[in-house]
Amino acid sequence: MKKNQRQYKAPKQKKKKHKQPEKQHTKQIPPILTAQEKGRAYLHDLLNVGFVKNPTQRIQKKPLPAMAGPIKPPIDLSIDLSIEPDYDWDAQARESQKLPQGDWQVWLIMAGRGFGKTRTGAETIRRWVFEKHCRRLALVAENELDGRQVMVEGVSGLLAVHPPEDRPTFYPSRGEVLWPNGALATLFSAEAYERLRGPQFDGAWVDELAKFASMEAVWDQLMFGLRLGKNPQTIVTTTPRPVPFLQTLMEAQTTVITRGSSYENAANLAPTFVTQVLDKYKGTKLGAQEIFAEMLSGEEGVLWEDDMIDYDGPLEEAPKKPTGRYQWKNFFVFCMSL
Repeated sequence: MKKNQRQYKAPKQKKKKHKQPEKQHTKQIPPILTAQEKGRAYLHDLLNVGFVKNPTQRIQKKPLPAMAGPIKPPIDLSIDLSIEPDYDWDAQARESQKLPQGDWQVWLIMAGRGFGKTRTGAETIRRWVFEKHCRRLALVAENELDGRQVMVEGVSGLLAVHPPEDRPTFYPSRGEVLWPNGALATLFSAEAYERLRGPQFDGAWVDELAKFASMEAVWDQLMFGLRLGKNPQTIVTTTPRPVPFLQTLMEAQTTVITRGSSYENAANLAPTFVTQVLDKYKGTKLGAQEIFAEMLSGEEGVLWEDDMIDYDGPLEEAPKKPTGRYQWKNFFVFCMSL
């Protein structure tokens, strides 16, 4: 072989790389469940296994040990809540808060602040409903907010005076209170008293009548709606004010009047309210109206009271105004006198 001649080398063959076998999936793909199957699986895990977030993943837990005895309820359900002191109004009510006897159409309660007027009104409605005296009632307040916060949802309102098993259901969107026995009460605002046109009732509760701006108009529309039952009745709870219509209502033969002061319910009021508020205004004209429910003849600081004005008397003719010619004549006379 010559020196300058290169030695032939066979080309190197590339080693074939053996492909590794594909790894098989060890995890099982959960089956596609319908919504109904997921719900059943969820309930099964919740009742037998425990709470799970995913219905397809079930966490096995050890079963709970058997209880020694039956589980006792937190409340003794055998207690009759209707005879508890909180709901026994006949035992708590004072004589001035009980329904009057006799044939009457309007029970007018004029009492001071804190007397218990709202509680008396709510308990009267409760009694009328469960004695089946009333099935359709009207609840009239100065505005819708007062009717809801005081007459229905208040501390002494309709929902609070009923025991849990007899408590009515309040529907704020409709302004209706529905009892389990089917009785229905509807909220009305004195600001929109035209809504009283059309509905009919066999009982009504009017709260703070003396505050209404259109008192007589509201009362007239309410009276036109009280046309159900044998003897539709109305309870009025208010603090008195010197308004003519309230005096007319008091003089009606079918009206029963109950008066009371704030001190009658002092045992259920805050001690600071009695010492700092009632005792402070006890000797004033404002206290006579707001505490002792007295009908005042007028307000403090006025020059003429109602009894000093003769509304029905003849009107005196007003003096005639001078004409323009008469005014110029006086002007020239004045200038000549200078």
